Amino acid sequence: MEDQDHIVNHLLAMAECLRTQENPKVKMAMKCVLSCFKLRMSPHLLAHCNLVYGRMLYYHTEQLQLAKEYLLQSYQMTANFDDIFKETHLQAFILICEICMAEQNFASIIPQMVAEIPGALAYPYLYHRLILLLTEMYTIQSRAEDAVRLLEMGRQNAPENSPLTLYYPLTVNLVKMKLNVMEGPDDQPPDIIKSICEMPRTHPAVPNLHLFARGTQLAYWLSRGQAKSAKGFLRDMQQESQVYANSELPEGFVWCMMDVITILTCVFTVAHSMTTCLLDKAQKYYGIATNHLKAMEMKHASKPYDASTARLLEKMRIILDELLCQMNIISCQPKKALLNIRCILEMSSRNRFLAEEFYPLTHLLLANYCIYNDDNSEAAARHFKLAVSGVKGQQTGIIAHLHAALFYLRTCRLRDYYAIADKVHLRCLEGQTPVIEILGYTLYMYHSYLFNRQNEFRSHVVHNLGATKKQDFFRFHSLVFPMFSTYFTGNPQNVHSSVCTLVWSKKMVDHALLLWTYLHIKDFVSETETVQGITLKETVESIEAASAALANSKVEARTDEHHQKLVNWFDGDPMNFLPRELL
Repeated sequence: MEDQDHIVNHLLAMAECLRTQENPKVKMAMKCVLSCFKLRMSPHLLAHCNLVYGRMLYYHTEQLQLAKEYLLQSYQMTANFDDIFKETHLQAFILICEICMAEQNFASIIPQMVAEIPGALAYPYLYHRLILLLTEMYTIQSRAEDAVRLLEMGRQNAPENSPLTLYYPLTVNLVKMKLNVMEGPDDQPPDIIKSICEMPRTHPAVPNLHLFARGTQLAYWLSRGQAKSAKGFLRDMQQESQVYANSELPEGFVWCMMDVITILTCVFTVAHSMTTCLLDKAQKYYGIATNHLKAMEMKHASKPYDASTARLLEKMRIILDELLCQMNIISCQPKKALLNIRCILEMSSRNRFLAEEFYPLTHLLLANYCIYNDDNSEAAARHFKLAVSGVKGQQTGIIAHLHAALFYLRTCRLRDYYAIADKVHLRCLEGQTPVIEILGYTLYMYHSYLFNRQNEFRSHVVHNLGATKKQDFFRFHSLVFPMFSTYFTGNPQNVHSSVCTLVWSKKMVDHALLLWTYLHIKDFVSETETVQGITLKETVESIEAASAALANSKVEARTDEHHQKLVNWFDGDPMNFLPRELL
């Protein structure tokens, strides 16, 4: 041991004490470690100091690049040391992999990960972390076969009777869900999820396994818009997350902390409520989730979560606002939608990776907000172009293109429409999620209506009525009827259809759809006749009320101080003109 190694060891011990005490002093701990680099120490201890400081930067700051530099130094130095330093070598490497994951930089790191896996087998915890990280990278690259093969290898090397032997098959299932390569009926959970959900709760790992199984299945169904299939699983997850809210987590591999699971359950509930047009319920669970997030911030103000958990919580908050923003636009509350958009921008501007993921989605929301306000079609067109060019993910990209195509048809921008027509052709929608398929048929229903193709229009209407009824897509179902009535005026079926539409448009407080529906009903009522109990007076009053509500909501939104700034935000940091005052 060289002269100053003992001083370095004392500083490292002091740093760890400061970091882990009841009221942690992370900055002071980092200064202790940083001061070690001014001392003369052995190469082995220098490699360890690089690991400790890089790990602190990763877990407690947003300085990922600087963290990566220190971790790389540790990784490269320990590569030439004896096997006794193999664990330090792998610890540094796994954190480097996590940073590459955050940066979506896979090309250089994947071959190294493959090379390191055999040597990691002697350290089970690090080995399985490495397996799961590489699996996630393969999944992002849509390499389903490689991901499944790797998970099978991990399962074979997991200790017998360990929870990992069940986590691995569940993760295989998750990979297949993400890449849309599921086998069997898509409205039934796979056998692995059924068997885990039926397991007795005597084993300490079972509750977490239950929640992992239900959570992955719910994420799959809700991403596809399959609210009917998700209803029972969502109810069970709500109950289990409450029952186990204060329970201790089992030792070993754990899917997620219970307080985070509580918020995730609220996110699922808001997503389900949006699909089923339950605005009040969505607002209720949005409030519950945001209150939990604030409570967690206060609880962990002195002892912050590690960076990966913090990023997960940020994403869930953004998704909550994204979901509620869509509902606020539909329910004619554009001013509230503006507040949601501001929250999304405030959160996503915190780091480059969130901005790259959520700015394009925000442009999509702003485009729909501009459509609602009628007089911003040029701004909407620019937002749509930014959305379709920047959105990540195949399914999200198709949805962005479908929204843009509907807008181009509505505003007679046929050149723009045909420029993206190949991206939204019906043959491209085969095998996609139910919500994408229905949105695609809605687009072609509108297209055939505009070009007076009666048989095509009728065919698309029949398809959408069947598909929307199968999965309880109430809003889509309600939209089909007014379009049908508009095209086939005077059809007696229009009366019954319009009354059905009224039920859901009132439930959603959708004044635009209410107005459209009452205008159809007005064609069938008179001073002496009623339509299923609806009088002419009621119809006229409802038309006036819906028209006034629409007009007032637009005026209210336009008078918001941030309306014009957000509508005209097309590039740059939005926080240059929006105050950081929201959270």
